[in-house]
Amino acid sequence: MSLVGLDKTLKDLGRAIIARLGFVAMLVLIGTRDSRAHEEMARTEGVDPSNIIRYNQPAPARYRNAQPPRSQVQEVTDMAMRKLIESTLISLDGVIESPERWAIFDEEAAQLSMGDLDNYDAFIMGRVTYERLRAQWAPVTGNPYIEKINAMPKYVASQSLTEVTWNATLLGPDVVDAIEQLKDQPGKDLIKYGTSRLDATLLSAHLVDELRLWIMPVVVSSGQRLFEDIDTSSLQLKLADVRKLANDSVILTYLLS
Repeated sequence: MSLVGLDKTLKDLGRAIIARLGFVAMLVLIGTRDSRAHEEMARTEGVDPSNIIRYNQPAPARYRNAQPPRSQVQEVTDMAMRKLIESTLISLDGVIESPERWAIFDEEAAQLSMGDLDNYDAFIMGRVTYERLRAQWAPVTGNPYIEKINAMPKYVASQSLTEVTWNATLLGPDVVDAIEQLKDQPGKDLIKYGTSRLDATLLSAHLVDELRLWIMPVVVSSGQRLFEDIDTSSLQLKLADVRKLANDSVILTYLLS
């Protein structure tokens, strides 16, 4: 790109920033080439030329500690990509199958689970998880936690299902593209309960942002293990948080890169 083309691009970017944010009426102009043109552009855009900030020059004192209105900060935050978080109950010996049979949920654990739901807009599920949880939870009434899950949207990956219920939508033939589009939409994060065969696709496409392992102080001995039959050779984890509960369970939160 030529210097003229770069300068035009930067001017267009400045206009876009002003139109989008609006909370500081100024232009950031690179270099001091053609200062008169810069000032003329500022007048055209309705900006006081004294508000122009040039590269390698300090910003005017009135802008050095300027803060945008909270509403506009929230607007920019809402534009950030949503995360896909996978939360899995796991025994001390690595079993994840049928946690309803062995997971220990006291009042603290129940309240934590209920509060976490406020952070999410929708569920991501594979077919097996969808069918199992729908059968268990769809008929339930009088339980605030399950009723809240029943009301939330669910996106299901399946090659065999042609229709779904329980506030669910099929992701379609291209699961990766469908989830990428969901993550690009504004809103709260997406949640996936449990590790499943769907993870072979999600992990290889780097769609999972956080992995939360809720380790229960029990030994189950038999059942499907964490990441069983899933290639994890490219998986890179960074421990981000450790939380111990009164029932001696531990929640480990890992960031995926």
